[in-house]
Amino acid sequence: MEEHNQIKNYKILYFQFFFICLFFLHLGSIYADLSWLRIATKPLICSSLLMSLVLFKKLNSKYQRLIAVGLFFGLLGDVFLMLADQFMLGLLSFLLGHLCYIIAFLKQKTKINLLKDIPALLLLGLLIAFSYYFYGILSPSLGPLKIPVLLYVVTISAMCYFAFRRSGSRFTWNFLTGFIGSVLFIVSDSVLALNKFVAYIPTSGLVIMSTYMLAQYFIYTTALSPSTAKD
Repeated sequence: MEEHNQIKNYKILYFQFFFICLFFLHLGSIYADLSWLRIATKPLICSSLLMSLVLFKKLNSKYQRLIAVGLFFGLLGDVFLMLADQFMLGLLSFLLGHLCYIIAFLKQKTKINLLKDIPALLLLGLLIAFSYYFYGILSPSLGPLKIPVLLYVVTISAMCYFAFRRSGSRFTWNFLTGFIGSVLFIVSDSVLALNKFVAYIPTSGLVIMSTYMLAQYFIYTTALSPSTAKD
């Protein structure tokens, strides 16, 4: 059993090395404007994380299955956003993926009363303010996308909040990766939205994809923890 676990750990390390290579290869394709390489590597981001989760963890718990489904919707979103005039399908795919992550985080929700959780209250207030002001910036340029984008802004803010409300110590690696991943999603999607609807942002592609890949990876790592292995 111990030898089997060591082999599995080595395989996870090999995969992490592969993902690091994929991370820099995809960013390189953006920097060098190699569209063929960008198209080839982008679908591998979520599909490789999903395959790793299936192979290494067997999706034994509801938490792992929800993260896996979230990654699948992330893969769909990546593909749709590479296609012309499929922004709405991409938005919907990522929205469904975030909902899967929210449900997963809710399964680990702390029993501490919100009114007694001062950091969570402060974060909730910050996220509400962010959602209100950020949507206000985007709204004049959204046209028929106002409602879908509003739902999306609320959803990613909710994901960040529920990532922070997971049970256990807030100083553990498993907690921090889930929370940091959700924050990086907000950064990535905010830059994408500003660049698409408000004004061109130089090097936005590098910022969007670097934070996005790290966000998916960090949330994926929460499903590797023994604390998420059983329902």
